[in-house]
Amino acid sequence: MKYHIERAKSGRAACKKCKSKIGKGELRIGETRKKPGTDFDMVTWKKTGCFTMGRKLTASTNPPLTIETFLETVLDDPDGVMDDSDVFTKVKEDLEDAADSKKGGKKRAPEGESGGAIGIMGVAKDLYARAKEAAAAEGKPKKKRKKMDDDDDDGGDDGDAVRDALVAEMEALSESDREFVTLYAFYNDMTGDGLKSILRWNGQMLAGTKNILVERCIDGNINGRLGTCPTCGQGQVKLKDTGKEVYCNGFYDEDIGARISCFYTDSVENAPRENPWFTEEPSEEVKEEMKSKKKDPNRTKKENAVEESNAAVENLQFDLKSKAGIKAAASELLKVCREQNVDLPSEERKALTKVGQLILQNKDKNEKELFKIMVDEFGLKKSTKDVEKVKKVASDGCTVSANGSLFLAFKELGDLYFKGGNNNAGNTYRKVSEVIRKFEFEVTEENAKGLGKGKTKVAGVGKGSADKMYEFASTGTIAKLDEKRIAHE
Repeated sequence: MKYHIERAKSGRAACKKCKSKIGKGELRIGETRKKPGTDFDMVTWKKTGCFTMGRKLTASTNPPLTIETFLETVLDDPDGVMDDSDVFTKVKEDLEDAADSKKGGKKRAPEGESGGAIGIMGVAKDLYARAKEAAAAEGKPKKKRKKMDDDDDDGGDDGDAVRDALVAEMEALSESDREFVTLYAFYNDMTGDGLKSILRWNGQMLAGTKNILVERCIDGNINGRLGTCPTCGQGQVKLKDTGKEVYCNGFYDEDIGARISCFYTDSVENAPRENPWFTEEPSEEVKEEMKSKKKDPNRTKKENAVEESNAAVENLQFDLKSKAGIKAAASELLKVCREQNVDLPSEERKALTKVGQLILQNKDKNEKELFKIMVDEFGLKKSTKDVEKVKKVASDGCTVSANGSLFLAFKELGDLYFKGGNNNAGNTYRKVSEVIRKFEFEVTEENAKGLGKGKTKVAGVGKGSADKMYEFASTGTIAKLDEKRIAHE
């Protein structure tokens, strides 16, 4: 059986499960199998919200195939529809909902709709609903009351009592909770299209139910726009439906023509943020600025590095009219680059050659301009703090935290193969890194080699990968990874 995803080319086909028509342009998953008694292929279609992985498919790998792994490694995407991270996320959510429905469970809901504790989202919904009911009641004509005895109290104005109760409950909330409730009312009064417009202006994900869209808008309004992933450096960070965590599932690398997966997850409080949050459409100039920053997430760091280097660069006096002068300029400029953490080759001779080449190509530029060109061309290395954060996120993302460094090593090796144009090797090591991330045991010198052969072999791990795991467990590095790093400097 083979599986692929595409947008329906017409509205004629019906979903095999729900029997309803699949509209033109709607996402659908095709299951291709041989027609009994023939050599002809037969395709049946299902909507993404109706597709579930059967027991045979799930058990085809060890550990069992997950929805995310199915989407990334099994499901064929000939038209590249899932290169869009929003589409990928929506398909993943549809399959998860279908799986929950099959088990008789409920679809995922934001905090406050399920799970016991009401939380501030539940409070906001309750207050909002009661305020709407009170407003609706005030608009209705009052019913005639029976004549009461003179001693009877009419109980006062019911509408005033409800309003007073709502105001009292609001005042009893903390300042941050009052802000949340107020924003909930503001965004919940909007239409789905209105909410999507706000999310679009802020570069956020658009897929999901209205409740999820409202929660994304509230989060952005309070904390700022979710920015670029600190782990992969290019993916868009997104809010999970729980409202408590964020994640990144990777990005599509146009240079190598492949999707790069990412494992990043973190709490809402630690998520990368950008300001301001737009509730009105920003100007074209601001939109271009946001696009530019998204293409180069490290632009602010680069600008800061250039600013910080001004004093050091101003003291330089380059003589670019002679070979000796150019050589001296390259040496001085390299020194400043090292101080500002410019991502040049670690080998001194190779780094000097790179700097010298750029100077020769830009002999008409002054010292400040040359340094800026260096920063733009080579970028900045990750700071020690950034590196440690990536390691922590990787450890937290592994079933066994001790496998975090090994996971990062295999993921980096896969990424470097992708950059070198070897997509087959890149996919191999990326899949192995995902297997490592889900190991329920620590990889050690004692068990590493057995993961690729014999009775202890693990699906997805070959002898070569197992040998590299042993090498990392025993030496702390992988020779092939070091070789690739040098080649890509």
